Amino acid sequence: MAKEKGMDLVQVSLPEAEKVVCKIMNFGKQRYDKQKKQHKGASAQKKMKEIKISIKIEKRDLETKINHVIDFLQAGHSVRFIIQLHGRDMQRKEEAFKIMEKVIELLSLYSKPMESAAMVGNMLSVVFVAEKKPKPI
Repeated sequence: MAKEKGMDLVQVSLPEAEKVVCKIMNFGKQRYDKQKKQHKGASAQKKMKEIKISIKIEKRDLETKINHVIDFLQAGHSVRFIIQLHGRDMQRKEEAFKIMEKVIELLSLYSKPMESAAMVGNMLSVVFVAEKKPKPI
């Protein structure tokens, strides 16, 4: 019957079910639609954004980077803010921590850091998570 209509006979029920339930359908089309839905769902996920700066950053450049972080947080993304130390900058870790404290202070209105700033290798990083907005009643 399925071959006459140019369709496939597809088992819908689970293999361990008592009764076997089958459908006559175009299996290729159904598989394509399922893949399309999965792809659409994956692209809608919120991703972790990353902002890297150097310890030698100028004031205005830092403000611009902070504005980018604010935009990402308002869009619902999580942001990893990294201060990367190069060469002799490793001797100036205190300055990096001061810059990071300033960043945390400026972003405190929009998000709280997930954990305190941590030094990993030559990078000082902190993760900001977008806060859930309460739904209006």
